[in-house]
Amino acid sequence: MDGKVPSTIIVNREEAIKQAICESKEGEIVFISGRGNRRVLCNGENTMKLLKDSDVVKKVLEQFK
Repeated sequence: MDGKVPSTIIVNREEAIKQAICESKEGEIVFISGRGNRRVLCNGENTMKLLKDSDVVKKVLEQFK
């Protein structure tokens, strides 16, 4: 191996979580990390309410039922 790990950058967090879950195979673990419990994003100019990662996961998993 050359030490490189295949990766994809998806800016939209909800879409990134959805893709990670949908592309995972049985027995694999999807680890979602990075934002903690923050529900609001402030960039100095705008404030945006964020979805909870757990709500996104539940929504995606409902599609598999």
